[in-house]
Amino acid sequence: MIKLKVIHGPFSGQEFELTTDRFMIGRTNDNHLVIPDIMVSRHHAYINFENGHYILIDQSKNGIRVNGKLTKRFILAHDAQMEIGPCILHFLSA
Repeated sequence: MIKLKVIHGPFSGQEFELTTDRFMIGRTNDNHLVIPDIMVSRHHAYINFENGHYILIDQSKNGIRVNGKLTKRFILAHDAQMEIGPCILHFLSA
């Protein structure tokens, strides 16, 4: 089971299961994970399942940090830490 766990910010402590090949993250209600904050773009990022890997793709102007580094595209591994606006998320793959 693949999940994102919110460890800081809105929805802290909640987990969101990745149930589609494209999991959308952003400020508007048409995303799978909605982060209601002005620092989060309407469609900030998505996680794609490609060739057996989960890949985080940033499509915002504000950026995303993964494991402390600013990135536009990142192959996620278990316990990767993502910072999107005021949220810190952990990618859980086990």
